[in-house]
Amino acid sequence: MTGHLVAPEPRQPARGGIVTRPVVYVAGPYSQGDPAENVAAAVHFASMLMDRGWAWPLVPHLTHLWHLIAPRPYQDWIDLDLALLARCDGLVRLPVGASAGADAEVAWCDEHGVPVHCVPLAWGSTTALARLRSWLDEVEEVIHAR
Repeated sequence: MTGHLVAPEPRQPARGGIVTRPVVYVAGPYSQGDPAENVAAAVHFASMLMDRGWAWPLVPHLTHLWHLIAPRPYQDWIDLDLALLARCDGLVRLPVGASAGADAEVAWCDEHGVPVHCVPLAWGSTTALARLRSWLDEVEEVIHAR
């Protein structure tokens, strides 16, 4: 199974020169605890997905900077998150802490048939990465069947 964890063969660009990979929404805590640490955790996970060539991650936590520059009402961020989530191929739920927002995003996915993968606390373990990669392969099969 170790060979399954290396970066896949480079994909040929599809229409318009876009390299196709699943687009996954990275859900996890933002306001519980230290928001900056939560943003960093989401970015590190998303970077791993990109570094391995497994997915194009969408990290809603990055609106943290936007909010610092141009604050908006909380509901605006929730509405934006759901609008972006509706365009994703799947959601990965980070394990780091409780989050009513991330839990609501998972519930939205369950209601709308969007695949969800919950990563364990030890998400960097070989077993966890193999399960994540397998889930992403399944998501990609669904994309190609459309």
